[in-house]
Amino acid sequence: MFTLEDHINPTRLEHCSDLHILSRLLGVRRDYLLKLLYSENRLYYHFDISKKNGDKRTIHAPIEPLKNLQRKIKVELEKYYIPRGSTHGFVKKRNIITNATPHLRKRHVFNIDLADFFGTITFGRVQRVLQSSPFNMPYNVATVVAQICCHEGALPQGAPTSPIVSNIIAFKLDNQLLKLAQKYRCTYTRYADDISFSFRQQRNKLPEAIVSFNGDKVIPGAKLTDVISKNGFKINSSKTRLQSKQNRQAVTNITVNEKLNVNRRFLRRTSSMLNAALRYGFPKAESVHFEHFHSDYIPPRHSKKMHEEPGLLFRQKLRGRLNFIREVRGKSCPVWRKLMYMYTVATEEPNEDYNLSIDAITARSTVVIWDLSNSCGETFSGSGFMLKGAGLVTNQHVVKGIISGREATELQIDWLEKKCLNFLDARIVIADGCADVALITSSIADRHMEPLDIEPYPDYSVGRAVKLIGYPDYREGDTFSVTDTVIVREYGQADSRRIEVREQIFHGMSGGVVLNEDGRVIGIVSNGIKYGTTSQLPSSFIPISTLTAKVTNFRKVKIEQLLSIFASSINST
Repeated sequence: MFTLEDHINPTRLEHCSDLHILSRLLGVRRDYLLKLLYSENRLYYHFDISKKNGDKRTIHAPIEPLKNLQRKIKVELEKYYIPRGSTHGFVKKRNIITNATPHLRKRHVFNIDLADFFGTITFGRVQRVLQSSPFNMPYNVATVVAQICCHEGALPQGAPTSPIVSNIIAFKLDNQLLKLAQKYRCTYTRYADDISFSFRQQRNKLPEAIVSFNGDKVIPGAKLTDVISKNGFKINSSKTRLQSKQNRQAVTNITVNEKLNVNRRFLRRTSSMLNAALRYGFPKAESVHFEHFHSDYIPPRHSKKMHEEPGLLFRQKLRGRLNFIREVRGKSCPVWRKLMYMYTVATEEPNEDYNLSIDAITARSTVVIWDLSNSCGETFSGSGFMLKGAGLVTNQHVVKGIISGREATELQIDWLEKKCLNFLDARIVIADGCADVALITSSIADRHMEPLDIEPYPDYSVGRAVKLIGYPDYREGDTFSVTDTVIVREYGQADSRRIEVREQIFHGMSGGVVLNEDGRVIGIVSNGIKYGTTSQLPSSFIPISTLTAKVTNFRKVKIEQLLSIFASSINST
């Protein structure tokens, strides 16, 4: 309920029943606000930047006093906007990677582009949405807020408010397109003006409501076109494209055919920039780069930085590109590691760790595990590895002599990277015999070992290359073993689901890590045989999702137990 305190110190836009209250919310005087907005002084400066296709994009950058107001309005509007799961542009913790991910490994990807996205969101549309729920602003207040957000009758490209306002306006569009996708069993996402649908169907079975064909030309379906038109947007017909899995499929410039990947052009440009930095140094490489690629316009803040600290901006841009590649491909990706090593050499601080192979890097995250609880006095070793966000991972049969929940004092854990380190605080928290997975926690391991990253969308298709790392038939002084092999088939269900590989797995590899080509974890080695013997079991590994499901359930149970204890203590008092 709106209180007197809100009238004195308004906390939300819905409390702004008049311009005096709006001014207080924005931290300015009413007369200053109106004078700024309605005077003849110039509020924006304009410049063009080149698009990838050679066209020009006009940017309308607000002057600083107006930009400050827009930033405050942006913060206020974000309190009301709850994005759909399909919306990824201008949303916190979402980006072009999260936008591309739902379309991974689909038979067809259909992309369309909304023409003049910000320009079609007019002053009147903004004004009307501010007058409706949940804002419920009176006409004069909605008019002033719309005036803060708009320029020349529409949302300007360059104002801090334009992204959040566009998402609010497109909220109904997202809802309707999401329902359309659900009806025809396909996937929908939107990143600003980029709309993507993906399908598992064959080309001749694609839903005509979404994608149609005019001879050999691909066109948006009638229902899709109707939804977009009724929401006040237009389709840019020149950017409509249907991509099959036989060709490169891209969503917001992220390749989605088999795995999330970076555009080759982006990789080549990054490599070229690094070579320039190595050859000429950052200052000269920066000068040549901006002269060649940004000759039409360089923002004032960039010009100032280039003048005051030559080479710094170019160095920052390079690091940003490298961070993006790592985000998509992972820190174990050989391509990223090579480029990162070049970067450290260019900064005159070469880091030889980036020159190490995936095998050598992974070895730092693996351990040999001995179960000493065997009453017969015979001990066998297995393998294990440190997994990000979990702990030390192995098979249950490697540690079967120790009960889950107990301190693992009867385990000997050898980390060959640091032979002097003892995991005396180790505790087995998960030991599932059916799934044959076990998880060991250790604060010592957490502090000292480098964890391996999980592949969020592993590919277990036949013929896919994988790498198995562990310690078969381990004897003191041995090093890790690497088995390069390929996937043969997938079999079993639920906890017994296994991925068979071509090469033989030997005793001691059990609990070892299975990596994909980018060095991300996709599984746990599940069985091995002694050298010189035969086995009826196929050489296989456990999908990593089997373990992550157990970890998720374990944490859920722990939270419920803590809540129960807390509730009991409250009741007793």
